[in-house]
Amino acid sequence: MSRPIKQGLDYFPMDVDTDEKIELIEAMHGVRGFAIIVKLWQKIYKDNGYFVRWNPETASLFSKQINVNINELTAVMDDCFRYQIFNKRIYARYKVLTSVQVQSEFVSAIQRRKEVNLCKNLILIDINSIINVHINWVNVDNSTQSRVK
Repeated sequence: MSRPIKQGLDYFPMDVDTDEKIELIEAMHGVRGFAIIVKLWQKIYKDNGYFVRWNPETASLFSKQINVNINELTAVMDDCFRYQIFNKRIYARYKVLTSVQVQSEFVSAIQRRKEVNLCKNLILIDINSIINVHINWVNVDNSTQSRVK
């Protein structure tokens, strides 16, 4: 019996110089806007490594977990899509948050892993740079949960 494949990350790098998109969020929403983005990155990197499912229920739970009003969270999320911090096309189609930056950091972090699961439909970057990793392509539309009647 083999060990389960680790998907998420235990830590992620954060640049000391924030780019203009993040500075815009902070200018518009204050330090709370910046904190929301960092907390979202933590959730993304911890759970799946390069994306997180996002819907009204997830948003409500997340807002409670980080103690931020849902309206404030929604306003920050709208601006994150506007400034392309998260990919709006992928979100509209699959209801997940991801971005080129998130995926690039994830790919950089998994270089030494032997195996990783990826959803082909969510990938925004060229993954040919992952040299020694065996990639298991999974369908984003298939849930691992079963329905019980």
